[in-house]
Amino acid sequence: MHTSRRERLLSLLLAAMTAAGIAVRFSNLPFDGVLRTLLFVGVCLGWGMAVRERVAREDLRHLFEAMAGLCVFFLILQRVKYTYCFGDAGLERLCHRLYYIPFIGTSFLSFDASLRLVYRRKPLGTARVLLAIAAVALCAGVLTNDLHQQCFFYVEGPSKADIYRYGWLYYAVAGWSAGMLGLSAGLVVHRGLHSPYRRSFWFPAVIVLLAAAYFLSYYRLGRPFTIAGYSILQMQEVFCFTIIGFWEACLQTGIIPANADAEALFENLTVAAQVADENGRVCYASHAGRSITPDEREKIPLGGQLRSEGYLIRREKIRGGSIFWAKDIRFIEKTEEERRVVNAQLSEENTLLTAENRMREERAQYETANRLYDTIADDVQEQVSRIDTLMRMPAAGTASTRRRLQECLVLGSYVKRRSNLILISEHTGRIHVSELLFACRESLDSLTLAGVTCGVHVSGTGDYPARTLMLAYDAFEAMAEAALEGCQTLFVSLRAGDTLRLYMETEGLAGAPYFPKGVRCVCRQEGDGVFSFTVEFGKEAA
Repeated sequence: MHTSRRERLLSLLLAAMTAAGIAVRFSNLPFDGVLRTLLFVGVCLGWGMAVRERVAREDLRHLFEAMAGLCVFFLILQRVKYTYCFGDAGLERLCHRLYYIPFIGTSFLSFDASLRLVYRRKPLGTARVLLAIAAVALCAGVLTNDLHQQCFFYVEGPSKADIYRYGWLYYAVAGWSAGMLGLSAGLVVHRGLHSPYRRSFWFPAVIVLLAAAYFLSYYRLGRPFTIAGYSILQMQEVFCFTIIGFWEACLQTGIIPANADAEALFENLTVAAQVADENGRVCYASHAGRSITPDEREKIPLGGQLRSEGYLIRREKIRGGSIFWAKDIRFIEKTEEERRVVNAQLSEENTLLTAENRMREERAQYETANRLYDTIADDVQEQVSRIDTLMRMPAAGTASTRRRLQECLVLGSYVKRRSNLILISEHTGRIHVSELLFACRESLDSLTLAGVTCGVHVSGTGDYPARTLMLAYDAFEAMAEAALEGCQTLFVSLRAGDTLRLYMETEGLAGAPYFPKGVRCVCRQEGDGVFSFTVEFGKEAA
């Protein structure tokens, strides 16, 4: 298919050139110039339409279409000038000025296309905009020549449009356009020499050399090149066909990416792919992998995908149809199945591990609770035993029973608060002094019920090691139990700071209290029957 397309294009070009030659040879026909122009315009339009289908890059495609349009404009101006403006100096002069719009425009577009071809992105940025402004300024300078005559100076006045001399602006336009075209050819040569297609690069080079030879001959002879007295091509026609022929040669040799040879490309693909038109008819198909059936193509929406028999088939929109390709995912599906099996096994193991961890956590909680209960039992064993003994004693009168209940109440308050301090210390290892205050108040409330006038005062704040506050509470408990033996008052003062100071003052104390081991107490007599006991503990653990 790709070979026939190339042959059709070459045949069309040769036919057009042959027809133009015949038209020139039989110059006695009244419509020979129009026929010739129509043939050449048809070639330019055909090339512009063919470019839309063959050039893969959108930016280059738009530039080539613009070049074809300018060439068509150039050829039409030529025919209008030589056919319909004869004898009208004003129209002839206007057509001559308009020549330079396609001349300058195609030069700039060729340079832009070569830059995009080499660098594959929008080139130059601001410099490209400045070049475009320069092209527009040159066109404006040529079109306004009648105002300044810096491009063409009419020797005998504007009425003689064919008698003029060139000004500096003309040479600026010619140099600028020649520079743009030369740079374009140089950039394309650079790309061609560094591409896989450098062996066939002689084709565009020959076109450039033939065009250069024609223009040198034209300026040397002052007239178009002739064969047997007949001019085959005018300068405008040669310029247009040079632009079109050069870029077509780049397309044919592969220097410019094109959509040609699509059939050969699909034949060598290693991926199962198909290109279908808008009616669902397959235009190109690769021979690799599995075939995509019509039912599968109908089921897939644009931009969607379908999993079928171990393949992932996708569809994307392209100009004029859709492309389908299938990816072998059998290995992926096998891997996913293995992963699902492994995940199921891991899920079962995680369930077992979770249950095992829960059992261990519960066991740890039980062990912690048992340890705390054992610690509490060891620390308050003496008070619990005394409560049990008091409760088992036989009743010996109301006063005696009342006395035992009061003692049990004081001992019970201690057991409760001492156990609470142990539970609090389990999480942090340190206890705030306010907990000691609460414990002392509850024990003092019990002493109040026994007829002892009590009071408590606290100053300062802070937390202390649990062992320190427990020793302080043990020392207080020793004083509280001693106060049961006929004590009238008990006043307690707590001062928290760098050290914890426990001050206890009592009146009517029958006997000295027995403080626990590790507690150093300073005892003073404050008055008749009034004694004070001071115990101090450090900030850190005792």
